[in-house]
Amino acid sequence: MNQLVQPKRKTAVGRGSRPHRAATGVSRCCRAAFVYLHIGKEGTVAELKLTLPDKSGRDHTFRLMRCGPADAARILALQEEVLSGMEDRTLFARTSVEELVESLREDWCLAVLDGEEMAAFTLMVVNRVSPRSAGTYLGYDEAQLLKCVTYDTTFVHPRFRGLGLQRELGRLKDEAALALGAAEALATVSPENGPSLRNILLRGFEICGDQLLYSGVRRYIMRKKL
Repeated sequence: MNQLVQPKRKTAVGRGSRPHRAATGVSRCCRAAFVYLHIGKEGTVAELKLTLPDKSGRDHTFRLMRCGPADAARILALQEEVLSGMEDRTLFARTSVEELVESLREDWCLAVLDGEEMAAFTLMVVNRVSPRSAGTYLGYDEAQLLKCVTYDTTFVHPRFRGLGLQRELGRLKDEAALALGAAEALATVSPENGPSLRNILLRGFEICGDQLLYSGVRRYIMRKKL
């Protein structure tokens, strides 16, 4: 599904107006492969931490948690809170209960925690043969599907927007995808969501398709080599 970045005035996710300060504890010092392969059972809070400057300039430290089926209700509640603040809901495709539960069993699902509160969630469909892989929109065969991942959805609690969480989660997914042996990453984005489109282009993606998806809404299919 598409990645959600809305205009700063209402729902700024990711890049703020100040220069970005490098996160500590993840992007420079640790590998997302560790997050995916070595956290252990779902629900375990990783020793890895993500530190970003908050809106006052002070460091704010989050924890990372690998998610499992037991976390579905919290994730769905966060998704609904994000959607409730959107004027145009066609910009973001809701993940269904069935899709979420499937991914919590089979895919790469990571939550960002502020204490016990879920500040953000991201889901990557791993390199497997699945109709939910964006490679199916491009006519990929099984061999190609096994070499690509799909950055399916990311959403951030309104209180934690503007801190760069979406950007850092994108970096984590890049590293995890490489650790899984993927050769490319795919995603979808609404052409009407200018901030989201700019963000994903800055991350190295290119437009490789333009289709009606998710019950008839227009989406660009985005691709980048890893």
